[in-house]
Amino acid sequence: MDKLLTDRDRLADLASLHILDTPPEPEFDSVVRAAAAVAGTDAAAISLVAAHRQWFKASIGIDFVESPRASAFCDHAIAGDEALVVTDALSDARFAENPLVLGAPHVRFYAGHPIHSPGGHRVGSLCVLDTTPRVLEPAQLASLRALADHVEVLLQKRLDRLPTSAAGDDSGHHRALRLEALGRLAGGVAHDFNNLLTVILGYSELLALDTRLPADVQDELREVANAGTRAKRLTRQLLAFGRRQVLRPKALDVAEVVRGSLPLLRRMVRPGVELQAVSDAAPWRIHADRVQLEQILINLTVNASDAMPRGGRIEVRSSKVREPIEGVRIDVIDEGEGMTAEVRRRLFEPFFTTKEEGRGTGLGLATVHGIVEQSGGRLIVHSEPGRGTTMSVILPRTTDASVEPPRSGIGKLIEERGDALGGTERILVVDDDAAVRVFMAKVLRRAGYTVLESGTPGDALLIVEKASEPIDLVVSDVVMRRMSGPEMVHRIRERWPDVGVVHVSGYSSQGVPVPDGVPHLDKPIAAAELLGTIRTTLDDR
Repeated sequence: MDKLLTDRDRLADLASLHILDTPPEPEFDSVVRAAAAVAGTDAAAISLVAAHRQWFKASIGIDFVESPRASAFCDHAIAGDEALVVTDALSDARFAENPLVLGAPHVRFYAGHPIHSPGGHRVGSLCVLDTTPRVLEPAQLASLRALADHVEVLLQKRLDRLPTSAAGDDSGHHRALRLEALGRLAGGVAHDFNNLLTVILGYSELLALDTRLPADVQDELREVANAGTRAKRLTRQLLAFGRRQVLRPKALDVAEVVRGSLPLLRRMVRPGVELQAVSDAAPWRIHADRVQLEQILINLTVNASDAMPRGGRIEVRSSKVREPIEGVRIDVIDEGEGMTAEVRRRLFEPFFTTKEEGRGTGLGLATVHGIVEQSGGRLIVHSEPGRGTTMSVILPRTTDASVEPPRSGIGKLIEERGDALGGTERILVVDDDAAVRVFMAKVLRRAGYTVLESGTPGDALLIVEKASEPIDLVVSDVVMRRMSGPEMVHRIRERWPDVGVVHVSGYSSQGVPVPDGVPHLDKPIAAAELLGTIRTTLDDR
């Protein structure tokens, strides 16, 4: 009997597997390699269809890990029990205007067989893709079905390994759904706030520099900017919880990051709390975002300090581990009051806190959890009442021998060059938020640049088509309707291959990856940061 009664039931069944956003697993990876070999394609994936996205548990030949559900071929594949075969997407009315067809990865051929959960719901598909039209033989389709059946076996084994409380408690299913929904809400709210903060912080910054204004008005504008900066920190926490922060992972030496953070951490702990760091992780390095790693250290250390109102000792220890993943483990160990089983169960819920009013937002550990999940790591808690707490973060090891260089930042460039950050080049600004677009254009015009504006990628391409003079640089939002910023830039470069580009974004959309080496600014954007990045990009062309 078909159990696909409602999407809500299907999503609850998917949540019960506790598989979304988990690190790669060899047994799933081997299936997609086999599927690609059987079909003779360069790309294959195990796609799981969540409420608003498809996420790849395993993939080959695809350089992103998720994309919006609205554009997912696999969302069509789960509509029935038979394989969905699209021999030429451009000739199929359902997909001819699909952004995955018109833009990267330029899908022309797709074949996907639905995957059923142990509960009987179609939760995703095993699919193969190609950039040219093709046809699969009956034997190839049969092999694809057999491999999809094998994925279902792997899902059953995964469910069997889960603790009974995780696998069989209906409240756990609904809790997982609530947390996923809260994550999406937090990411969306933070994205909208970042656009608003770009305007608030940007104009207050510009006005505060106007020497014609009375001193008391300049002071008041600085207070506005300070409030905006505090709001900026809150939106970053919301993005981290919702796993929508823009990541810039690099090869990091954990011991060096911890040592560099110690002066700040020591200022943040309570009086009477001793903080020590011990490292046995060398020479292993991790692949992570430095700012996020520092955020993890701050949140865990402050929580450990708050658990010791009468003082005590905190140890930050890093070491090499091979289980449950190969990586570097960071333990933050305190001598505090410990936690009950009920507190441990709710520890990573947003806005849950045991602190007195005014001492916490309840987002700190939810933020840590979001960062670790987004980075492909693990978070482990050991705590008992009266016996202290150990919070352990394990982040994947990298074999990249290069270590992130010390960050000089745009700030140094601004300090050195000041007013020389302007220019006379032609710049195209593309952002679907009118207030943000107008602000960036105004900053650039004041700096001497010739600025063209567009609210959509389509209009931007029309501007390029009609332009009589080349455009020197494009400033573009990443996630926009119908076409992404990177795809738009790719089309612009078909006419002007050497055009520079700076991307801006209020949140991360892993379905729209930004090419390596392309300058990227996180909203909210300061005027000086915008000018410094653009001047550097133009000078480096």
